[in-house]
Amino acid sequence: MMTFGRLRALTVTVVWGLALAAWSPPVFAQSGEPSAADMETARTLYQEGKQLSEQGNLAGALEKFKAAHALASTPVTGIYLARTHESLGHLVEARETCLSILRISVQPDETARSAEARTDAANLARALEPRIPSVVVRVEGVDSGVTPNVTIDGQALPPAAIGLIRKVNPGDHEIKASARGYYETSERVSLREAESKELTLTLRAAPPGTVPPPTPSATTAPAAPPPVRPTRTGMSPMAVTGFIVAGSGAAVGSLSGLLAIQKASDLEGDCTNNQCPPSSHSDVDSGRMFGTVSTVAFGVAAVGLTVGILGLATQDDEPEESQQGVTPWVGLGSAGMRGVF
Repeated sequence: MMTFGRLRALTVTVVWGLALAAWSPPVFAQSGEPSAADMETARTLYQEGKQLSEQGNLAGALEKFKAAHALASTPVTGIYLARTHESLGHLVEARETCLSILRISVQPDETARSAEARTDAANLARALEPRIPSVVVRVEGVDSGVTPNVTIDGQALPPAAIGLIRKVNPGDHEIKASARGYYETSERVSLREAESKELTLTLRAAPPGTVPPPTPSATTAPAAPPPVRPTRTGMSPMAVTGFIVAGSGAAVGSLSGLLAIQKASDLEGDCTNNQCPPSSHSDVDSGRMFGTVSTVAFGVAAVGLTVGILGLATQDDEPEESQQGVTPWVGLGSAGMRGVF
């Protein structure tokens, strides 16, 4: 026969389970916002960038502002990055950074500095547009049906962009043209701000039976980049399943625990010295059943919570197509989870 004392002890376990249920909800809250560590690091990098800029080390300041903006991505870090690009003559990058600032969502608690940075970015973007020089590259000497390869400072132009305006930064640029069966040719061009130039490169066919020297832009295809694993846009199936199981277990455990506590409370008037009369045995048995179910359910919730946290910690290392799944099971006096991890 189960004594009232054992039933009371069982309710203590239930109370701890309810505490677990109360603690669990924050774990489910997921946010794409930068973490506190990201923000604090960004502030440090931002201050270091300002100091380097004041010392005249614009190249060093640029790297600091790039890192700060990558971590925090705020209008303030963005406008400092844009202005540093401009000071270094990177007008294309400066304008693109300004435009990216205007695409950042306005936050409800946005500061006056951020609002001012947005205005500055819009003004700077408009001012930079007419200052950016351009070049038009045409290729002659190739047979019809032959697609030439054109690079500007080592960066390949898409075939559809050959012969059209290409925006570049002010300064000197090396332009190369090549094609299979032709000798490579190159020429340097210097552009000032707001200047536009047209350049025609003529290719010479190689004698039959000879192979022109290979070049990265002509006969040799560029090295293929390493395969990129698909990235996730949300939590992994393992994490989602774990948190669902944790939430379900906590809900069942909470309900059963409350029923067990209610039974124990009802028996306090009938039971003395931890002994209950025969007429209360059915209530004692019911309380014991609810307590056992509550304990098992909270055990399942704890396992699910562990699986969910592990899923969050390892989701970046999991291929998106991996088949993961977790299924909880509950038996008489026991519980667990089975699945593929």
